[in-house]
Amino acid sequence: MLPRLLIRCWASALMLCCWLNAAAAPTPIEVLRSNIAKSIEVLRDPRYRDPAQATAQRERLCAIGREVFDPYLFAKLALGTHWNAFSQAEKATFVDVFADYLCRYYLSRLQQRYRDEQVEFVGQQFDGDKRARVSAQVLWQDTRIPVEIHMALREGRWRAYDLVLLGVSAVKVYRSQFSDALSHDSPARLIEQLRAKTARNE
Repeated sequence: MLPRLLIRCWASALMLCCWLNAAAAPTPIEVLRSNIAKSIEVLRDPRYRDPAQATAQRERLCAIGREVFDPYLFAKLALGTHWNAFSQAEKATFVDVFADYLCRYYLSRLQQRYRDEQVEFVGQQFDGDKRARVSAQVLWQDTRIPVEIHMALREGRWRAYDLVLLGVSAVKVYRSQFSDALSHDSPARLIEQLRAKTARNE
């Protein structure tokens, strides 16, 4: 009788732990709020005022970005119907090279141009169990710039896969560029072009 009681207690405790873990999982807006706060802290850190520390600062920002950004889904959606023209190896390479390009290109410019701007989160809207849209405003001088971040729940984590700024989708912008490039270039050539752009950005 006692072993059965112990088994029931252990099972109940395990279910309770699982429920508590699920309940404590951060929502999309919490994921963004936490990681944006970390990024702003890095941008303001006096240790990185020395130009010699710019690379170290960017790598720290990239690490935070990898926590909140889904490069696989962003790359897949940006390629659109051309995704199926890539081999499995080319898909994996493209995701890595594209993510590296985005990190180095955009974060290097953020380092140069950040002037204590703030991000104010307005709310979140769920589109089913695995999609959500987070509304925010970038406070730049006396202007509020509306931003919408699209997020997906994949592999147990909420991560961003598109950014809509002033009504313009980042996915659609890159899809147009890649579609033009792939109309006359191969996937391998596109990957090399991205590598070259990343190198130039260094």
